[in-house]
Amino acid sequence: MLPRFIVVALLGLALNLGITYVVVDVARYWYGYALLLIVLFVPLMTFLLSKFWVFNEQDNS
Repeated sequence: MLPRFIVVALLGLALNLGITYVVVDVARYWYGYALLLIVLFVPLMTFLLSKFWVFNEQDNS
């Protein structure tokens, strides 16, 4: 489970950085808009990946 957890954590970090970069540096919007997108999307994505891929008890591989 640890390698999968690390992948999900790094994916969340990359998504966080990517959204911030695109919204603030590329689109030149206020960082609050990036924060709003991150708060709404990243936790949901990491939760679903963790629930169905990282800590799925039926998948023993």
